Amino acid sequence: MTAFSPRGRLRKIIYSTGLVGSVSSGSKPRHKPPLLVIGENAGFSAKDAEGEAHIELDWSRASYLDGEEWVLKARLRSLFQQADRLDVLRESVFTNFNFFKSGSISRKSSHRWVDVDREVRKRVEAASIRELRQLVHIMRPKKIMVLGMAGFDRHAQSASTELRCSSSRRRLIATGELWSTPAFALMHPSGARWSENDNRVTAVWLRQHLLDNGTASSGSE
Repeated sequence: MTAFSPRGRLRKIIYSTGLVGSVSSGSKPRHKPPLLVIGENAGFSAKDAEGEAHIELDWSRASYLDGEEWVLKARLRSLFQQADRLDVLRESVFTNFNFFKSGSISRKSSHRWVDVDREVRKRVEAASIRELRQLVHIMRPKKIMVLGMAGFDRHAQSASTELRCSSSRRRLIATGELWSTPAFALMHPSGARWSENDNRVTAVWLRQHLLDNGTASSGSE
């Protein structure tokens, strides 16, 4: 994966804006992974709040599923285990639409992304998407899974709603394409509204639409 090297370009943005950047993924990149999992952006930790802007230079060598536990990790593990696709999740590569960290996007917290100067936000979001597009082109994932509908709605082509919750108000799954790659989005599993029934019906969909190697099964979108 030496062909993907955004560090110099992103480092300039980090040190000119004071933002904390993370160009690493939650797992080591590989060629043709079964899934590329894309979140909105990396969370802000107490260590990040200590002071100087910095960039994480290295890709993680461990699986995203290992190490410290938190809500999203536990729910993804539960979801894919129920779908009998935990091996697919373990072989996936994790990254974000935005390589820059924040405490949240807009909800009340310290270090909110929306509190960053608008022109700076536009600049770093555009830079992140350029690098992510290049990463997808290099890795050629078999499928992309997006966590949350907002990022998917912004970037996906030919998007359509695949599955709604029992009340029909919330989208659970949407499908489409991202940079010529088959993609789908889940309602964010760490959200407060994620229920046991959401987990069950989403797991059924994953079991039907993902083979053991992560590719789409027959009859998929």
